[in-house]
Amino acid sequence: MSRKITGWDIDGLKSKEEEEKYKKAQKEWKNKRLKRLKRPMLDEKSSEEDLQKEAEWILRNFVNHLNRCCKKVKVCARSKRWWTAEIAENRKILGSIKRARKKGEASQQPVRRQQSNLRRMIRQSKTEMWR
Repeated sequence: MSRKITGWDIDGLKSKEEEEKYKKAQKEWKNKRLKRLKRPMLDEKSSEEDLQKEAEWILRNFVNHLNRCCKKVKVCARSKRWWTAEIAENRKILGSIKRARKKGEASQQPVRRQQSNLRRMIRQSKTEMWR
């Protein structure tokens, strides 16, 4: 007997009630899948060709679903993936404070504070994006 770890017993983490719900949902899923999709159920006896066809089908359906439901993003050389709605909002606030400063309605201190805040947010966003 080999002591090599090949996986984990995730089912062992479930309570009895969750286990029953899981089994019921699994049966329903199998029945719906077989009736609606006419897709083969894969198991350890499935051929490599069957697995490849199923993987292609999953990928195709996943991409189609994302195309229907999600906003498409086009990345180009000038795209800033780290730019968020929160950063954009803070940039607008900075602009309004700068305009008020120009009119003499605000001091330099709020401008500097907002610039510092915006720079901090951008650095944080870039750090998170490129991890």
